Amino acid sequence: PFEIPADIYAEWDAKAAGAKVEAEWNQRFEAYAKAYPELAAEFKRRASGELPADFSEKAQAYINEVAAKGETIASRKASQN
Repeated sequence: PFEIPADIYAEWDAKAAGAKVEAEWNQRFEAYAKAYPELAAEFKRRASGELPADFSEKAQAYINEVAAKGETIASRKASQN
């Protein structure tokens, strides 16, 4: 197995520094969330990868709109959009 010497590992170990920076960020975000609750909720939703509640309906509406137009376009032209 691959081994890292203890002194090298200790020098490169950033867990403590990372935990400190993360705690500071969490405090800042908590203050931000109090000042801007809707924006903070939107940030959390996006960061978690969750789609908006109405995504399926909006996506289907767009698909229906595009299909209703019935336009055809060359793939090389479509890739320029």
